[in-house]
Formats: sequence, C-alpha cells, structure tokens
Amino acid sequence: MSLLYGNKSFLCSSPAKKLCKEEKKDINLWAHLPNEILELIMKRLCLKDYLALRTICSSWSSTVTNAIANKHCCPLPELPLIVLRSKGQIFSLRTEREHCLKISIFESTKIICHGSVEGWMIMSDYVNNGSLLIFFFNPVTNRRVSVSSPLYLPSISPIPSNQLFMLKMVASSPPDHHKSGCYLAGLLNDCCHIAFYRVFDKSWNMIEIDRILGDHFSDLEIMGFKLYASTVKPDSILVYDLKDFGDGLPKPKVSVMYPQTSTPFASRIIDNQRHVSGGAIFYMAKHETLEQLFLISMIVTASYKLEDVGHLNRIKEFVTAPEMTAVEVFKLNMNKEPIEWIKCESLDDNAIFVSRCKSMVMSRASLNSTKESTIGENSVYFALQFKCPTDPWKGARLGIKHLTDSGINYFSAAASYPMWFVPSI
Repeated sequence: MSLLYGNKSFLCSSPAKKLCKEEKKDINLWAHLPNEILELIMKRLCLKDYLALRTICSSWSSTVTNAIANKHCCPLPELPLIVLRSKGQIFSLRTEREHCLKISIFESTKIICHGSVEGWMIMSDYVNNGSLLIFFFNPVTNRRVSVSSPLYLPSISPIPSNQLFMLKMVASSPPDHHKSGCYLAGLLNDCCHIAFYRVFDKSWNMIEIDRILGDHFSDLEIMGFKLYASTVKPDSILVYDLKDFGDGLPKPKVSVMYPQTSTPFASRIIDNQRHVSGGAIFYMAKHETLEQLFLISMIVTASYKLEDVGHLNRIKEFVTAPEMTAVEVFKLNMNKEPIEWIKCESLDDNAIFVSRCKSMVMSRASLNSTKESTIGENSVYFALQFKCPTDPWKGARLGIKHLTDSGINYFSAAASYPMWFVPSI
C-alpha cells in the first residue's frame, strides 16, 4: 500500500493475547459476515478505512480485493490532493499540510507526471532516442498500465528536440475502460504540437497548430470523443473530432472565442519586460460527472520577460511573481447555435480546482469531507506555479478564491509544480 494509505496497523488489534472461547467465537462470526452486509459497510467508508479492511481477516481481504478488481462497491469519493510533482509530496486540504509520498516511481528524474484521470496519474518516461514511454499509474493500488506505442517527439519544432517535453496530458477515461474507447492527448512545451492516441489504433498522431487559426496552443481537454484545444491570437477554442475523421488528421472546427472579462486590461513594455494589470490566464476544466466545459479566468498583475521561439513571442520568465486579483468563471452553453459562454455568478453545489496539468469541476455533495467547511461554496481552488527565478518561493500560488468575496486566501505551502489529483481505487 502506498500514498497516504500505507499504514496497515491503525485498525489492527492490540498486542497478541490468549483468547477465550467466547472471543474466538465472536471473531469467527465477524470473519463469516455475509458479503452483502460487508459491502454495505464498505460503501460508507473513506478510502483509508476501506483499504484497511483487508488487514482484519483473510475473508474480508478477499472481499475487498475482489471489489477493487471488479470496480464495484467503491468507497466514498476523496477530497482532491495537490501533488507537488518535483518533491514527491502531497498537500492535503483536510489537514492543510504536506505529506510524503512513499512511492519509488517518483525517485526517477526521467519520469514526469503530466495529468490525471479518475485516480490514475498520466506519466512519461523519457528515452534517449527522443521518444516518451507513456503510462498510467495508480498510486493507491500501485498498478501501472503502459501505452503500447512510444511517442516520438517531432523533429521540426521551434524548440530543440533535446528540450522538448510534455506540458499537459488528458484522457477521456481511465486505462481500464478500454472497451468504451480511451483517447489520450498531450500538449508539448513548444505549444505548437498536440499528440493524441486512440487505443484501438495503437499509434500516436501529431497535430500541428494552424497559423491561420491560432498563434499557439495554450490548453486542452477531452470530453467524450472530442478534443478541445484553446489557442492564443486569436483567443479561441478549437474542437477536434477524434472518433471518426477518415484519412489524415482530424480537422478542427472553430467553436467559440474567449469571453470578455470584466477587469480592465493595461500593458506596457519597458526594457523587454512587459508589465500588465488585469491580465487573464485561462484554464479549461470539465465537470467530472456532467458533460460540461468550464473556462476559468485568473486575473493577475505581473511583470515578465519575453523571448522569441520560432514565430512565437512568449513569456520566458516572470520578473515578479503574479499577484491574483480576481477570478471569473464561464460555462459553455452547448444548447444554443452558435454555442456561447455564460458567466457563472454562482457555482451552485460545485467547486473548481485549477492547476496547469489538471483542472476539474466537482460536486461538493460527492466529496468525502468530515468538516462542512472543508470545501467552501462558490469556491475556486488553485495550485499554480509561475517561473520566477528572482523569487521562486513566491512563484507558487496555492489558495482559494470565493466568487462572492473580494479577498484571496493562500495556503502556507511551498508548491513545486503542483497538480490536482483525486486518489481512487
């Protein structure tokens, strides 16, 4: 057992002692509890207690193991954790402190986590021949599922091949749902290429940015069989149909432009440094149970240096760490033609979790929270890292923004490449 759930002793009995006849009878009765009754209990347990049932007796261990293998009788949903990818640690919302990840896979400097889907981390292992071995890893069950074909990085890119890596990866479903069709996509750090993989094809395809449709990609998400990719200049969302696109690569459809934020934008350049206020950084997030796409706009004040990479004129590094000033949330209304963004003044029962590699919208009622105040109403939780060599500690931004309040509350944690992750079996 790994992650936070490695301690098998907390449900164990007291030091061994000689049991009387009645005590042995009681233990025997519990060991032969009907599966139907035990499963009713299992459904009401958090993940830690659920897994600890395996330490009680062999029959309970068998029941829990079978339930995990067959994906039925699941424990209560867990609160999202912040994985600090370069430190091998996590930050818990429940305890509001960091915990060590006792997982050997994070000790390798070549293995990087790029995203997650339903309890699985999407990871890559760099190979010296310029390719990536992509795999899914569940840190709770310690299962690893590899993608059969290696991903060869493009030879033509604004960035040298030895500096190319994956920025973010998304998947339509966990790897053990292959029968329903799993789609996997990743945005490279040159922001000009998106690699996508269809399980039944067993091969990777590479989408290159169309200079007419956008200057570069900035984010991506998968819902069903469709890949949503956001572009800069113009600020728009492109939609690719990954299910059936015939010969060649899928052709994008310009779906919708970015919405206008309500915060005034101001910018000026001094000595190759751009100083902005009211600047918006956009992140896409899908609802974990509903087919809905959200756009989260983080409004910041910042100063940064520019660099030319190929045809791109993009941020090299921040001179001063960005200061969050506001957050605005929009939901894509697909019931209208053309589709449009609707500004969310309230999130109703939902909470939003934003990070560079994983953003998601979840129902507060579905989360396993022991305290009513753990996940607040109308709240956007963010875990962001900005490249700021002059002040790397302040380049980390972990906190909460309530849509109805003007203030922003920060967590006291030293984030390092943070990403949201929900542990699950």
